[in-house]
Amino acid sequence: MIKDYNEIIEALNSHSINLVKFRVKDYAHYRNCKITVKKDELLNGNVIYWIDVNLSDDGSERVGFYDTFKEGFKLFRMGRKGSFTLKQLWDRIEIVEIN
Repeated sequence: MIKDYNEIIEALNSHSINLVKFRVKDYAHYRNCKITVKKDELLNGNVIYWIDVNLSDDGSERVGFYDTFKEGFKLFRMGRKGSFTLKQLWDRIEIVEIN
């Protein structure tokens, strides 16, 4: 099973997985996070991929990336502690499910 940060990013960017559910340990606000890879076939036959990151149940913390996951994007806003990328918080990430 994939659990390493680089393996997950590579799998997302190659579109070989379509779902990662995870939570941030000891931070209740980020307990139901998911990254979904959506495939859309256009009428002209082209295929596009959208990587959807949803960090909250109400959808208020949601961002999407075309084709590849942008590793430098600060996804997590943790009040006075600041904002963090997925890689910066990786030691606190607990993977729940990968499809």
